[in-house]
Amino acid sequence: MIIGFSKKTYKILPKIFCKKFRHCAVIIEQRINSKEHKYLILNPSFGKVDLFVLKNRDMIILSKYDWVFLNINLKKENNTSALFSIKYSLSCVNFAKRASGIKNPFIFTPDQLYRHLKKLL
Repeated sequence: MIIGFSKKTYKILPKIFCKKFRHCAVIIEQRINSKEHKYLILNPSFGKVDLFVLKNRDMIILSKYDWVFLNINLKKENNTSALFSIKYSLSCVNFAKRASGIKNPFIFTPDQLYRHLKKLL
């Protein structure tokens, strides 16, 4: 699983409270064959999950436009079907914490989540 962090957003509250990173998204990698990868971006919005399909080229383009990606190893107890039920996730950070199995209640912003994940890596 990959968690991507973006420095840009259209929302007002992240522009006020978040210093560096203002949005995060959960990205799940799926292999089509040995050479080609397909990535699914799970983006929570308004009580549902939007799916965006990316390829390797798209990931390179996103990294040129201020996206930073961290590879996270999923715990065995987490499964990807649990990611699609987001009724307890109110923000992108809560969704990413739930997907990666982080139980820290004091992580509220993408900046704090990024620093926490960098410590674990």
